[in-house]
Amino acid sequence: MSMNIVTREGKSYEDMWEPGCFAGAILAAGTVENSVIAFHAPSGCSIWGTHYRADPITTGIYTPILSTAIHEQEVIHGGTKKLGETVRDVINRNKWLDPKVCWIFTADATSMVGDDIVAVAREVEGETGVNVIALDTPAFSGGYNLGANLVYAALIDRFADKEVKKDNSINIIGPVLSG
Repeated sequence: MSMNIVTREGKSYEDMWEPGCFAGAILAAGTVENSVIAFHAPSGCSIWGTHYRADPITTGIYTPILSTAIHEQEVIHGGTKKLGETVRDVINRNKWLDPKVCWIFTADATSMVGDDIVAVAREVEGETGVNVIALDTPAFSGGYNLGANLVYAALIDRFADKEVKKDNSINIIGPVLSG
């Protein structure tokens, strides 16, 4: 997805921005019923994350997203505590939705900090009984498709019954429609 931009002065450049891994992950998770999302990210990325989550019209599913909106202190010293609070908060605020899965996604800055998102997921899952799936999804790790694929793979790893096999059948996990 690129766009040719022409300035008032007549200079031309190509804008090569493309949605990254967390965008694909947020859109894919947004189509999973009874899900909530905790987005471990600075406020700028949080705005993008919320924009991408915008209720998937094709499914009619509402998926709440809450961001840690970390600041400089958490980037320098780590934001694990704030992440745990945010995961608990997004689950507790949305009990009316009966969340079955809480997704934790990371942005670039939080991925580089190295907060232990898996430990937070295990801790909160033990406290709440809600399945918490943590995925490292910085935009620099890959594009939109990688993020969606990470979500689909996590769903299969966590919930698929690998013992049940049906002859002459396949499973189809649908694409995320956007645009």
